[in-house]
Amino acid sequence: MIIVLLSDSYPPSVGGKQREVELIARELARLGHRVHVITKMIEGARGREEGRNLTVHRFTYREGLPVLTKLLYVSSVLRAIGSVLAEEGRINVIHANDLLGICLPGVLIGLLLGIPVIAQGHGTDILLMRHGRPRWKYLLYRWVISRASRIVVNARYAISYLADVGVPEDKIAVVPCPIPTGLVERARGAAGKRRRWAKIRVATVANLVWQKGLSYLILAAKKVCEHVKNVEFIVVGDGPLREELMRQVRGLGLEGRVRFLGRLPYEEALGVMASSDIFVLPSVYDQLPMVILEAMALGKPVVATRVCGIPDVIEDGRTGLLVEPRDPEGLAAAILKLVEDPGLREELSQRARLAAEHYDVRRIVRLHIKNYQEAIRA
Repeated sequence: MIIVLLSDSYPPSVGGKQREVELIARELARLGHRVHVITKMIEGARGREEGRNLTVHRFTYREGLPVLTKLLYVSSVLRAIGSVLAEEGRINVIHANDLLGICLPGVLIGLLLGIPVIAQGHGTDILLMRHGRPRWKYLLYRWVISRASRIVVNARYAISYLADVGVPEDKIAVVPCPIPTGLVERARGAAGKRRRWAKIRVATVANLVWQKGLSYLILAAKKVCEHVKNVEFIVVGDGPLREELMRQVRGLGLEGRVRFLGRLPYEEALGVMASSDIFVLPSVYDQLPMVILEAMALGKPVVATRVCGIPDVIEDGRTGLLVEPRDPEGLAAAILKLVEDPGLREELSQRARLAAEHYDVRRIVRLHIKNYQEAIRA
């Protein structure tokens, strides 16, 4: 097949969606499909990058008045798709990522050119489809996205979210996030050769934004540190809340107990998780964070919040511990339970590793290919 993946952002941009699109693109290319990724230009990247069966096209457009900007954006995507058509002679399917971003021009262009389009939601876009303002804007998005051949979401909860706003439920398919099993195995092996740390390490990897709930983790860290001395918290990631969160740490007297490592290359972030004892993600809202699946595959006991798609992959008390969002007391209690019970940590670790095998990128891409084939036949 000749497959076009549309995404507003792509590595070296950092984030779960970017990583997911890259994993899917590389696995499709490995299987012999011709894959073209169309994405926005970012500083330091080249306009065209080529590998075996995989080409990345980066487009630019001039920003100005909102309506004009949107038209120039759509025009840029259309030109990029046109160049793929000129090069390949045909496109079998377009897979557009982010319901409120590049999916809009993707679906419109697919309708114009008669190419089946898969539209995939990744998180906040699904929430805004239901609650976003101004309402007319999201009604327009809904009308366009509903005309895609298939709508893909990463977790079951999103089916009801989209169905509630009129997206045809029979068009919605659940395809979980993939994880790069090979990289995870290497990170786990390397961590196993390192010396054990004197302190129990509690790690989180996240963009420092409101939806990740990291202020609640810092409050929980204060309670944990009041009970035990041999524990430290490691935060990997960056974002607009970094300074605010660091002020919170200083205000609570947690310097030296909560450390911010900033944004790290992907494999280094995996290494930090692999060398930690517990992984925590206190999200207020999150569809299905890849980092949770990666932590499980690394054999880490996970503490996470009972929101959105997270309960799809964590069975409370069996493959991890779930707490309510915005509840630092409950979060602290769950972390303390694992800190004080090495046996429980080991039990959760083993079960988490087994559960994570279902999210291997090779298996997940087969599900995407099935959707592509069904859309082409329809």
